[in-house]
Amino acid sequence: MVLLCSPIGEADRGQALRIEVHREIPLDLALGAAWDRLVHRMERPEIFYTYEWARAVSLAYGKSLYPFLVLGYDQTELVGVAAMATDLTGKRARFLGATTSDYCDFISRPEDRYSTLD
Repeated sequence: MVLLCSPIGEADRGQALRIEVHREIPLDLALGAAWDRLVHRMERPEIFYTYEWARAVSLAYGKSLYPFLVLGYDQTELVGVAAMATDLTGKRARFLGATTSDYCDFISRPEDRYSTLD
C-alpha cells in the first residue's frame, strides 16, 4: 500500500519519497536483498537490522505482535526501512525486534539518514 509521498531533502527537490506500508514482513527475495544491501551501507550494520532477522521475529512472535513495516523508495531504490510492530490493540508501536534484539534502529543510507526521517 502506498501511503504518501514526501520530499527527501534540500538537495533532491523535485523528487518524491514513495512510502509503502505492509502489515507483514513479506516473503520477497528482491526486497530482502535490497534491505540487506541497505543494512550493509549503514554506519554500524547489525544482524538485528537484516531482513532475515525481521522475518524470523515476525514468524516466531506472530501471535503476540503484528508487523508494521514502512519502506521508503527513491523512485525504485529502497532508501529507508522501519521494521515496527503493534500490540494486539494496535494502539502501541515499537521496533519489531525490541524484545529479541540488542539493537534497534531505522535503516537508511548514511547520506539519507536525516532526510529519510524528516
